[in-house]
Amino acid sequence: MDSSSHVSVLSMAPQFGGGVGDSQAIFAGPANPVEIGTASGSPLGTIAKFVTPPPSASRGDTAVRRFMLQSAARELVPGERVAKCLRVPVGSGVDVFYAPAVRSAHYGGLQTCGSIWMCPVCAAKISERRRLELQAGLAVYDGVVALATFTVQHRLSDRLSTLVEGFLTSLRKLRMGSPWARIESRFGIVGMVRAVEITHGVNGWHPHAHILFFLPPDTDTLAISLLESALRRRWLAVLTRAGLSASWTVGVDLRAADGAIGDYVSKFGSDWTAAHELTKAIIKRGRGGDSRTIAQLLADFAVSGDRQAGELWREYALLFRGKKHLVWSRGLRVRLLPDVEEKSDEELANEHDEVAVLLATLTLRQWSVVVANDARAELLTVASSGDVAQLIDFLVSLGVEVGGVLTQD
Repeated sequence: MDSSSHVSVLSMAPQFGGGVGDSQAIFAGPANPVEIGTASGSPLGTIAKFVTPPPSASRGDTAVRRFMLQSAARELVPGERVAKCLRVPVGSGVDVFYAPAVRSAHYGGLQTCGSIWMCPVCAAKISERRRLELQAGLAVYDGVVALATFTVQHRLSDRLSTLVEGFLTSLRKLRMGSPWARIESRFGIVGMVRAVEITHGVNGWHPHAHILFFLPPDTDTLAISLLESALRRRWLAVLTRAGLSASWTVGVDLRAADGAIGDYVSKFGSDWTAAHELTKAIIKRGRGGDSRTIAQLLADFAVSGDRQAGELWREYALLFRGKKHLVWSRGLRVRLLPDVEEKSDEELANEHDEVAVLLATLTLRQWSVVVANDARAELLTVASSGDVAQLIDFLVSLGVEVGGVLTQD
């Protein structure tokens, strides 16, 4: 079948990557879905179709993984918005946009969930926007920034809801009352940014918080050491009142941010920064050890059919639904980023800063074929070439019939 001679209701913008010109085409008609990546007798059941052959490009591999995990999340929480995210159209067609400056593609005309807790696709985008925002704040701050990790002792028998409720309550009470006012005054704390991370291991759920402390320019290593001791005393006190506990040496760890990041470089690469640690924990994959991140739990369910991992992920996702991921102390964000509008997660998930052109518009019937083949990520990978002919060939390979004539002036 010659893809240049078949078309339906798909309007094509100028072609990039294979020459620039004006192309018009119409893609239409019924098509038979093609199953991708299914395996006879697979123990994964409907999960099997999530694992599709990855494209050769590493960015494409990442996109395929995220959409695969999103499909797994859809199975685990079918009643949540993630089940419709980048899957269900909001109008009469689905747009495919191409951004030539960064050679990437994205969809338009689809529902998005904006859930950083449930959706791997939205979480990647939201966390990156938050990282850039936090990095900008760190760049303009002229003082010392210290990274603290607060944790709590936990047992395999602990329920996540009970443990998290006590942990979050303790984090709030940490900064309340005269004891905190004295710490704040003594060390000149300007503000804080906080993110909570959850992992699961042989001893059950493990909640911990990463907090960036913005300190005066003259803060030295002795002051950081003294602040760490003060935070430890305060943290153990509020945990005790919440019926929780932590050891003196492990409960709080504080160090200058630059030095702290050295510990993460070996695990996550030389570009890992304090901003990454706060904003990217939601999607990071740990290496080795007995503990699994939330992203790993979802991946183990999607790829290996680990039902227990799936249940653990669902428990976490439903508990954190609607909670704020990155929390700035009052006044700090305005002080550091006075001209940057604060946006919701959903707004960030729908935002596209790069200049893009409309490469194609798929009919609802055509889009249903893409979805049936679980080929949403692969389509974007092909579209990121900017080559209309490649896009047509890919759709035809899925079983989409194209009728009409493709012309290029």
